[in-house]
Amino acid sequence: MLSVAALAMIFVFQIANASFSPGIAQTPENREQIQKQKTDSFGILDRLATLKKDGEMRPGRRYALEVREWLNEPKPPLATFLFSALVSAIALAFFPGAVETATRHCKQHYWRCFGRALITNICLFLLFRVSIESNITTPLALLFAGVLELFIAAGLALGIIMIGESLLAKLSPDFLKDRPRARKTLIILLGSLFATLIIQIPALGRLPRPGSRLMLLLATLGEGGLLALLQKKKENQSSS
Repeated sequence: MLSVAALAMIFVFQIANASFSPGIAQTPENREQIQKQKTDSFGILDRLATLKKDGEMRPGRRYALEVREWLNEPKPPLATFLFSALVSAIALAFFPGAVETATRHCKQHYWRCFGRALITNICLFLLFRVSIESNITTPLALLFAGVLELFIAAGLALGIIMIGESLLAKLSPDFLKDRPRARKTLIILLGSLFATLIIQIPALGRLPRPGSRLMLLLATLGEGGLLALLQKKKENQSSS
């Protein structure tokens, strides 16, 4: 009798262990929870590995990746249009003579201006990457980055003005010729609208977005005209 009772208790104990054992008997809810915990734990490990990798990445490399991601991001149309109109309006309002001379340089010496600006941008970016690696030269790196961004913004303003002038010349060459202020305003609006439409071109499959890169090329051309103007002024000052 005692042996039968002992066997019965052992049998019940084994059933109880089986019902609560995660490897033998699990409810679907428990399985989903365990799987989710495993997935979350692996997700945390992956994120920690990514953060560690980002922390070990050099600042210059990180900056280059951020610029590439920014070029691939879609730009809001209204903000793009307002920014384009603002920089081109500032250029025409405060530096009308320099803008006219620089645009003439770009039209007469297209490849020369583009090549000069491209080499200048590459040199500035390399100086930035070398300087950003040390804490001592970090302010110098920020200076190089600021000069590079200023050159690109000024070149973009000049490029927008050139686009506006070309569009207005094709639509109506003599339109508002006797009203220069209204003509300049129309040039700014046409150029900014065209630049905004170009930037909104979406990516084609796995290819990067071409719109931002096309405007970057246009800004490089405009920057080359400004650099040619600065070089000419320097030559005139040295000769005088």
